[in-house]
Amino acid sequence: MKKIWTPKLYGVALAALLLGSASLAFAQTTNFYVDTFDTAASVSAANGVANWYGSSGSGGIWDGTTDDTGNGGGSLYITANITSTSDTPLTEYVTVTNWGFLGVNPWYYNNVTTNSFNLAAYANIQFDILWDTAYSTISIDQFNNLTNLQASLAGSYPGLDIEVYCATPADLLLTTTFTNTIITTNTGPPVTYITNYTYTTIQEGGGTPAWVSLVMTNIPDAAANGWVHMTIPINPLAPGIGYCEGVMFKKWVANNASVVGSYQADFWIDNIMIGGSPNPLPPVILQNNLVKPTKGLNVLMSTTGINDREQVELVQSTNLSWVGRATAAKPVTYSFTINGFPTAAADNNALAAYLFLVPNPAQDDPAPDWTEANVVMVGVQSNTNNPPNSGYMTFRYKVNEPNGNGMAYGAAPYTNAPGSNIGNESGALTTLNSSLVQGLWTIKFTSDSNFSLTAPDGSTTNVVFPAYNAQYFREGYVTAPKAFSVYLGGMANNTASIGADVCYSWFAITNSALSPGTYISDNFLNDSSLHITVRGMLGYGAAVWSTAEAAAPAGVFITPTNAAYWITWSAPASGYNLQMASALTGSWTTDTTDFLLNGAGWTSELVTTNYIPAGPDAFFRLVGPN
Repeated sequence: MKKIWTPKLYGVALAALLLGSASLAFAQTTNFYVDTFDTAASVSAANGVANWYGSSGSGGIWDGTTDDTGNGGGSLYITANITSTSDTPLTEYVTVTNWGFLGVNPWYYNNVTTNSFNLAAYANIQFDILWDTAYSTISIDQFNNLTNLQASLAGSYPGLDIEVYCATPADLLLTTTFTNTIITTNTGPPVTYITNYTYTTIQEGGGTPAWVSLVMTNIPDAAANGWVHMTIPINPLAPGIGYCEGVMFKKWVANNASVVGSYQADFWIDNIMIGGSPNPLPPVILQNNLVKPTKGLNVLMSTTGINDREQVELVQSTNLSWVGRATAAKPVTYSFTINGFPTAAADNNALAAYLFLVPNPAQDDPAPDWTEANVVMVGVQSNTNNPPNSGYMTFRYKVNEPNGNGMAYGAAPYTNAPGSNIGNESGALTTLNSSLVQGLWTIKFTSDSNFSLTAPDGSTTNVVFPAYNAQYFREGYVTAPKAFSVYLGGMANNTASIGADVCYSWFAITNSALSPGTYISDNFLNDSSLHITVRGMLGYGAAVWSTAEAAAPAGVFITPTNAAYWITWSAPASGYNLQMASALTGSWTTDTTDFLLNGAGWTSELVTTNYIPAGPDAFFRLVGPN
């Protein structure tokens, strides 16, 4: 078996290694100015100040008569032209010329060097702004909200879009090597190797650069009466801000073709500064365990939000309801197989796998169980304490309760017994326990109001769905954009479940009244993506699942067939890249194409066999910005 070795670059050591010094901690950062615009020469493409593209032509100009500090310097004067001919009236960029950049348009020449700055290590971006009331033909309020100028411009960027220019992993030729690399084996105690290599530079690698949007912020009204100092906080967890070299002020206009006439917004910018942070970044820790990925449809709890719904929605939206179709001879079934589920005690009753059945929905919905009026909610959770690896399925429903779920859980005022038909009755119909949480779970309807649940261990229960409420689940019962929606997913119900995942290997809806009898059947183990061809009512159809309504669509995916290991490290770690080699002495290869997932306080990379070195050993390490 191939031995996998993971260099554990502890944060205190990592900083020293990347800086090529003896420092033992991530240092505090101090303020530095991107530009103060004190001379006419400072505002030119040659010195890194220009307009990227759009209707503002070559960009801002230097104004030596207007300066925030009054020290005889100047400022950058910007004009944004809002016309029907361009949807981008402003893309003014300012690069860090005082650090030796060549100062040309970074889109065409991304000179990423070791002098680029790790924005995650800083607290904020600051600048001064003054609105030109004499030459602007629109007000600050109209610039901030273009619908105040023309209603047809709804959807335009609000205020100013503050972006930073950063390198993407493909732009980096990471030839850096380290000293004091700490290696941790996958099966044994840490083993330390002392090496001494030469630190080399990070250079342009020909990849596509990226502008990362930090915030869209309104220009304060006070800027019409004098200089205003603005501070934009930096979120250190924001991905892609590790190798930055400049700032951009951007404005984008929706439906620009509808602009009647032409308008301009004029303002001055001065003293662009990157604000230092007194708090050093926490150390970036590369976990010393490699996790084999589970094959199938992975639904990862990758956000910080408890109760965030991570899900796929079936694109097919007709002939999905059991109402009016299910009979004893020709039942309708909804089935799914779980082949991956957290079973640690901390996850007991926490992470929920779910199936939502939504008749006549008002919309495609990120939280249909809450928002929609009528929903069946089928949940599967672990019950690891009784016995280990056991689980249970709950079947709940609600009717005529949009923006709520009290009926489904029997909460006040829905406290009357299910099926009592006296109003305010609970929709919590049944719970089925199973000695196994992983395996095939099935809901089978034999009529509008009779169904059964079957668990992976063969346990089963028969249930009555109140006939007077079943009518709400008939397709077309009310006029709606869609006839029926089906969601399959997972939800973290406590902090212990954040970062966990549920994996499905199979899903099916069967109805022998239709042809063929297996209406929808998807073997996720055979899929290469969620947009695949599966068996349908008329044979085979395409693009059956959508992730658009997941809280974090990137965390809902089909495991690639060549997936080898999940490798995880702590965040913030913007600008860090994973490298691998067949020997400690290299040569090291940067993984630039594998799936990278930014989660809640962590980053994981799904390394494929393409990047696993040949031979008996594999070494992994992280490299990052200064």
